[in-house]
Amino acid sequence: MKFGIQGTVIGWQDPWAGEASDRVMRTGTGSIYPSQDPTPEPGAFIRALQDLGAVFYVHHVLPNLAGQSDMIRDAAAHGLDICLGNEYGNINGPYAEGTNRYDVPDLTVLEAALSGRLIGLLYDEPEHLQIN
Repeated sequence: MKFGIQGTVIGWQDPWAGEASDRVMRTGTGSIYPSQDPTPEPGAFIRALQDLGAVFYVHHVLPNLAGQSDMIRDAAAHGLDICLGNEYGNINGPYAEGTNRYDVPDLTVLEAALSGRLIGLLYDEPEHLQIN
């Protein structure tokens, strides 16, 4: 069994995207909420995950891909596996036509795969998104 930690959707800004993550809704309420805590520095964030015993990190991909390449590089440099999640895109779009589902771009998946650290993709609440 592997233990991983998902990035918070409201507690703080994305460690790699900073201010860019303040311009997206981080909940399904239709509102932008300010961060609740200071944004962690990327290296310190990864070390904190690993200190807790996490061997992978579920990263919420921002629809504008801000900080994405840096996150992949830092995760690989620290030996942390990654799973890419689509939750921010589900909330903010762009959606796949006829759905409420954001597909992580192919090149983003390929970049993560080429790092050797990608362990999967998380499609957040697919049945809920299709129903609504």
